[in-house]
Amino acid sequence: MDKFKQTGGNTIISYTNKGGATNIIKNPALVVVDDLNKTALAYWRDLGLTPAGLKRISEEAMQKKTKTSLEDVLKGIGI
Repeated sequence: MDKFKQTGGNTIISYTNKGGATNIIKNPALVVVDDLNKTALAYWRDLGLTPAGLKRISEEAMQKKTKTSLEDVLKGIGI
């Protein structure tokens, strides 16, 4: 973001390619910032750190589960 601000904070810039033609393109520094934000948001969603992601985590999954009778039997025979 600092690099974007240092370049003047313009969203589009003039770019001269190796053929000598000047074109208008998105500021590469802004493109990098946008890509990083999108990647971070995807991780936050997966971890439940956004409001929508938090709703997907059910309270049942967060509570301690009770043992089933099968687990008790297996534990009793030493498995």
